[in-house]
Amino acid sequence: MKTILLYFLALFVLCCESAPHHNDVYLHTQVEQNKDAHWTYRIYLDSTLFIQQDYIPGLAGKQPFMSKKDAQKTAKLVVTKLIHNQKPYITQKELVELGITMTKD
Repeated sequence: MKTILLYFLALFVLCCESAPHHNDVYLHTQVEQNKDAHWTYRIYLDSTLFIQQDYIPGLAGKQPFMSKKDAQKTAKLVVTKLIHNQKPYITQKELVELGITMTKD
């Protein structure tokens, strides 16, 4: 079972497709550029919107994602946490480890 879960997680990361979650629920992400040229991500459980993140989580204030890649990397980390039954909170340390572009306050 653990091998199957790891296979699907790898498939998700490589293909940006659906990744299985417990009880046959599928997690998938969508990354879009908004009208201000910043990026946002959405995480869906099957077809139901579960998380919409317009700003970089784990930071004070409202700092937008400056690149599509940053939004994608953050969304993948959140999905990985959900798959492992962890709370989808993101810390500033994790953002630094991911190389997310942040503005200084």
